[in-house]
Amino acid sequence: MGGKKGSVLLLTFVTILGVCSAATTYIVGDGVDWGIPSPPSLYSTWASQKIFRLGDVLEFNFVNGQDTVAVVSKAAYDGCNTNDLLSPVMTTSPARVTLNTTGTHYFLCTTPNHCSLFGQKFSVFVNGPSLSPTTSPSAGPPPDGSFTTPTAAGVHLLSLVSIAAAALFI
Repeated sequence: MGGKKGSVLLLTFVTILGVCSAATTYIVGDGVDWGIPSPPSLYSTWASQKIFRLGDVLEFNFVNGQDTVAVVSKAAYDGCNTNDLLSPVMTTSPARVTLNTTGTHYFLCTTPNHCSLFGQKFSVFVNGPSLSPTTSPSAGPPPDGSFTTPTAAGVHLLSLVSIAAAALFI
């Protein structure tokens, strides 16, 4: 019985480790820092070549004081509206955004004219598991200046911990 319990626990912890380390960090633009794009479609093309998943992280590298990044609504994205933000403006590089909800996420630079005249914006579609739990809004940005979208990862981790606890009684 002890061998079976140990095997179940080991399998559970390996699963938890795999889930926790499955996220990918994407450097926005790969070798091109976040800035006025040339051509204007640069970041949209970059994003269209990636498959984003829940928990992945976008890292924006830019010149502090020259560029910024913010998460915005579709309407704000379409109109380059820098007043209708879903996140605080991130002004310090590298800025990181964790993708914790499925669907389309919109990003733009709030520096005057960078979005409207030069097209410094892009969107990503985030894929998730087919049976994704309902998410709830986050309390606000973390103190380090990065931004985390509402999280479903905590629910997954809680489920895995519950499985591990149940395995102790098998």
